[in-house]
Amino acid sequence: MFARKSVLTVGVVALTIAGCSSAEQPTEEPSTGAARAGSDLAAEAGSTEVEGPEPRLVIADADSGRIEVIDVATEESVHTFDGENPASLTTVNNRYVVATDDESARLLDPGSWTIDHGDHTHSYTKDPGEIGTVNGDKPVHVIAGDRKVAVFFDGSGTAEVVDFDSLSKGESTVAATIDSEPHHGIAVPWPTTSSSRRAAPKRTSRPGSNCATRQAKS
Repeated sequence: MFARKSVLTVGVVALTIAGCSSAEQPTEEPSTGAARAGSDLAAEAGSTEVEGPEPRLVIADADSGRIEVIDVATEESVHTFDGENPASLTTVNNRYVVATDDESARLLDPGSWTIDHGDHTHSYTKDPGEIGTVNGDKPVHVIAGDRKVAVFFDGSGTAEVVDFDSLSKGESTVAATIDSEPHHGIAVPWPTTSSSRRAAPKRTSRPGSNCATRQAKS
């Protein structure tokens, strides 16, 4: 009998950013990443710029709870995240993975990504790692938008909105928390307004961290 697994691929579809920096590269320090000679973009801390995309598979084993990161080219395991419960996997901008079970949402960095600048790309790898955990009752839907990642918890009706840009720093900063009644729903990061199809939620956030909540179809 085959084990039940959830499989995602990361590091294939490129991310898009505004543009390259034309400034002279700073002297490399131990805390910085390593960019290729002549590169026009600084590498993320702990990463190495490589010649081209090096995609990785992220596999969640529903029986053991383990999450494996596999190098697609070599078919070898790069890293194993231990887990006690079966997890569902959601990719975020083809860069990060959110693993959800009945009690929490774990934000994972598989360590492979490509940035598309139109006429050229930059590809990077680093050691996989667990960025942080957002705890709650029955996290079901994970949706990214407006440089935010929203996790909706059906059991409490709460949405935790994580700042996407904090993930590259190894942090999972919560930019907003939205409370409503328990229901099967979603939270969608929205740039200008916040609304809900249910009772008006209690909302605590920093300015500009808006999010719209919706009841999801079963």
